[in-house]
Amino acid sequence: TPAITTYTVTAVIGGCSETRSILVTPVPYPTADAGGDLSVCYNSPAQLSGITDGSSWRWSPAAYVDNPSSLRPVAYPLRTTSFIFAAYDTRGCPKPGVDTVLVTVFLRTKVSAGNDTAVVVGQPLQLNATGGISYNWLPVVNLSASGIANPVALFNNPSSGLQYQVTAIDTNGCSASAW
Repeated sequence: TPAITTYTVTAVIGGCSETRSILVTPVPYPTADAGGDLSVCYNSPAQLSGITDGSSWRWSPAAYVDNPSSLRPVAYPLRTTSFIFAAYDTRGCPKPGVDTVLVTVFLRTKVSAGNDTAVVVGQPLQLNATGGISYNWLPVVNLSASGIANPVALFNNPSSGLQYQVTAIDTNGCSASAW
């Protein structure tokens, strides 16, 4: 922190001189801490968290946060975005303290449940999901298993149809579903 300093100035014009002193009290920038960088799944919110000794603050880009003047706004970035946290004070510092947090948005998880198909009663149908590292099929009716990518469906009675939904989780822990 800069110290309070007295500066002395002497002005000389011809044979005349004048000496004056001025006391300079530095005012530090307000502290601004935007928190650590974050990662979120596509189309998911990110909780921002600012810390400051300032009297007011603002997040930008404001269009991607629910309340730009909150210390803990929720951000809704469409892609990887740097959010700037600017803190202001009333102690005389005209410039804000600034910090940045990077919110990395993972790519959309692309899940496929395979094509629609018709089956013969009593004949097994191999289902094949792609796009994840773990899977969950619903409903579990007529399936050999529900927690794998490729369960076998077996229909012993005629029906007007059944639609299965598979939810997959990718390597980032993000999930998506397909029918």
